[in-house]
Amino acid sequence: MIKSMSKRMINLSKSLAFLLRDTARDEGLDIDCEGFVDLNSILALPRFAKYSEEEVMRLVETSDKQRFSLAVTSDDGSGSHVRIRANQGHTIPDVNPGLIRITDPERFPKVVHGTAAELYFALIRFEGLHRMGRNHIHLATGEPGESGVISGMSDDSSIYIYVDIEKAMADHYDFYESLNGVVLTPGNEEGFLPSKYFSAVRHKDAGYDLDDYVKNDFLRDEFKLINVADFRFLIHPTTHKKYSRIRRLGLRKTKGNYVNLISSEPSCKQKEIQVLIYLQVAKVAGEAAEKFKFLRFQEDGEIFVSGFLSADYFEKVVEAKTGVLLPF
Repeated sequence: MIKSMSKRMINLSKSLAFLLRDTARDEGLDIDCEGFVDLNSILALPRFAKYSEEEVMRLVETSDKQRFSLAVTSDDGSGSHVRIRANQGHTIPDVNPGLIRITDPERFPKVVHGTAAELYFALIRFEGLHRMGRNHIHLATGEPGESGVISGMSDDSSIYIYVDIEKAMADHYDFYESLNGVVLTPGNEEGFLPSKYFSAVRHKDAGYDLDDYVKNDFLRDEFKLINVADFRFLIHPTTHKKYSRIRRLGLRKTKGNYVNLISSEPSCKQKEIQVLIYLQVAKVAGEAAEKFKFLRFQEDGEIFVSGFLSADYFEKVVEAKTGVLLPF
């Protein structure tokens, strides 16, 4: 596991991955169509000068996610020639690191993409998965920790998107398997795998399908789907410290993958309420059917919205105690 690696080896792994996946060609290194680069040429670069060939080979052998592979050949009896490549994750065009085209989707009964909740609610559920500058979208053959799952998603992913690759392949999407067991697809011409190919979307802790969140009989007692068009206010209370981030990134999840809101102006005696973000009710409500679901929490009447709210939806931002308008 990477957590048990020394800081030195972690830095080496990250530096190698960045070089082999993204910058080798830009740095003047020869990278072949299989993704291999001469190891001595890499160690000659200033930032790798402190590492030895033995350390690199040990990293390759012990990598829990099997990120790299080596090719060792003899040099006419005078020694060995070592080349290294990243097994997947490339942004460099025309690099195909030993990928095997998938022709039988039944070999992969479970294919999963892991992501962050804010990305899913803000983008992915509308647009689908995107390769995001890489050559491929990355998919795992199960959840982290399951038998046989080596790589394919970050361990801190909170949302699991299950992909029906049989359905996608029937629509002429290509899928490949990497040497370390990651399933890859370039998506369509724009690099997308549309959400119609998602068979399920689940939170890793809750386990239920997010699309059934408000339909679930158990949860129906807790949350109620509501229309907010007639609300006078939709306000997100926060602190100065948190607002500095919200101003840059917009409103994101706070509880159960939802943004919390209130529908009346609060008492400002609470120390934690320092900033009030007022939303444009008509604009948010007008797009609710397409982008958002609004739910009321039955216990205390708090409102939650499933989605990412950028500053485009803000009407005004005020300092709670003074009423002074703040920039956004």
